[in-house]
Parts: sequence; C-alpha cells; structure tokens
Amino acid sequence: MSIIWFRKGLRLHDNPSFLHAIEPTTSTISPSVYPIFILDDHFIRPEYVSTNRMGFLIESLLDLDSQLRELGSRLIVLRGNPITVLPVKFQEWKISHLSFESDTEPYAIPRDASVLKIAEEHKVEVKTHPTHPLYDILSFVQRNGAKGFSPYSTFLASMGSRFGKPAKPVPSVSEFMLSKSMKVLPIDRELVKDDEWLVPSLVDLGYDSNLHTTKFPGGEREALKRLENFCKDTKRVSQFAKPETNPSHFIEPATTVLSPYLKFGCISCRTFYHKILPFYESDTLSTRPPVSLIGQLFWREFFYTCGYATPNFSKIEGNPISRRIDWDD
Repeated sequence: MSIIWFRKGLRLHDNPSFLHAIEPTTSTISPSVYPIFILDDHFIRPEYVSTNRMGFLIESLLDLDSQLRELGSRLIVLRGNPITVLPVKFQEWKISHLSFESDTEPYAIPRDASVLKIAEEHKVEVKTHPTHPLYDILSFVQRNGAKGFSPYSTFLASMGSRFGKPAKPVPSVSEFMLSKSMKVLPIDRELVKDDEWLVPSLVDLGYDSNLHTTKFPGGEREALKRLENFCKDTKRVSQFAKPETNPSHFIEPATTVLSPYLKFGCISCRTFYHKILPFYESDTLSTRPPVSLIGQLFWREFFYTCGYATPNFSKIEGNPISRRIDWDD
C-alpha cells in the first residue's frame, strides 16, 4: 500500500514520485495507491495567505482531483499537521511506502525530517524526488559549498559545468499506466468513499469567496494550455527579453504568466525548459540568460539555492548576506 503525498508538484506529468508510488519496486504494482494532499493549518490563514493565492490552490486541487477520477482514483484532502496526520493513515491504510517531492524551504526541512523519522518508526519506506527545481539543489550545494554559487553568473557557470542540461521529464501517469497495461489506478474504495475528504471551498477554509478575483485559474491543464499557446509564436519565445516586458499588460500578458503554476508545481519546470529549448537552439538571434525565458528559469533556480544555502535567508538577523540599513537616517 502506497501514499503519494502531494505538496507542490500538483500534476500528473513529470511526477516521478507518483510513478514510484504506483510501482514501489521494479516489478510490483502497489495494491492500492492513496493520493493525498494535507491542508496544513500553518498556512490556512487569510491574514497570511491571500484569497487569490488560496483560490488558486483550491482550483489546482480540483483540477488534480478531476484528472485522478478520470483514471479511476481521486484526491484525498486531509487537514492538520502532517506530522500528526500521516502516522494515523500509515496505520489505518496499512501503508508500506510513502513517496513525495522533496522541498528545500525553511518550514519544510524540519517537517520532512520529522516525517522521515515517523515513517521509519512505522516501517514505511520513503522515496523523495527533487523535482520542484531543475536540479538537485542539495547535491549542488554539497558539491559547491554554501558560498560557491553567487553571483548569478557564477551560478550559471557552475550549474552548466557540474550538471549539464536539466534531466528530461519522465512519462506522465497515464503514459506510465498505458505502458503497464493498467486500466485504472488502484485504490481501496472501502476505505476511501467518494463523499469524504473532498477538496474544500474557500468558505470552508474561512475565506470570503467574493474577494477571489483572477483571470488565471489554477491547475495543471490550464498551465499546459498556457505553455502551448505561448509557444505558438516561436519568435516570441526565442527572443523573449524580460526587461522589455510590461507587467501592466493584462489583456494580452507580456509574459507566460506561468509563475504561479510553477510555484504550485502545476507545470514541471523540466517540462517548461525542454519545451522552449529547441526554439533557442534553432534561432541565431535568440536571447540569452539572464533576460531570456531560460534565464528566468535559472533565476528561479538561483534563488531557491540561495534560500537553502543561506542561514536565515528570510530574515535580517543571522543572515550573512543581508545588509542592515538604518532607515531613520
């Protein structure tokens, strides 16, 4: 019995954690796979997470649930602290394998360390995959040291020399199922009913739904559609230059508007990278990092690396790269 724990990575394409949950060994399909998302009360606060941001997450969960139901499964949405929620489900569902996408952000690191310890106590085998960034940030920092990646130009050179191009996306869940002649995703319907653990509404979470106003709905399918539409204009892709874009263009956005989809993992950054790479390879006039689209992906990578390698990155106190400015002078 396996759990695929969605946190970010809210997608079925390029999701090696999901593929591992389906097939925890090289020859055995799991009898049941439980796709879960845990609404952590640490984040469910209107004063901390805006209505539009939470609405985007809810839309992304609904899209994921819809796709899973098309494959004979569903998304199980639980609520609470993962450290207390997971061990209950380990016992209730007789779980032997847990799979999830790794996370290098400050809140996630101690949480995941606790989850690994709890899983070991319950004899649950854990497999994680570093697929939110383009590269394995932990490996990069271990090889380069905590100070071996700044400034951005040094980071680009280091990434290229040590890792080469990012890995290509793995098959989607549906493609994987087809290769294994699987008609549906296995899930125990006796333990998981259709009318429980549903995706909540904004109102359920204490938000005013009238404040949810956005023209960019969340979800994997919307993300992939946006990428496809943007790439129809090959010159727009290959000669994209961030300084020349206007963030106030809303009717016809000047950028891909894929940032929130990347943040929640509705689209894989590896899928994005390998989708646009051919446009740059075939255009001698294409832009280059840091202003190109690929450069934007590497800026994202750069700051994830800074955030992981720099102590107290989100604070002033104890942050070695933060400058203290006396604003009163």
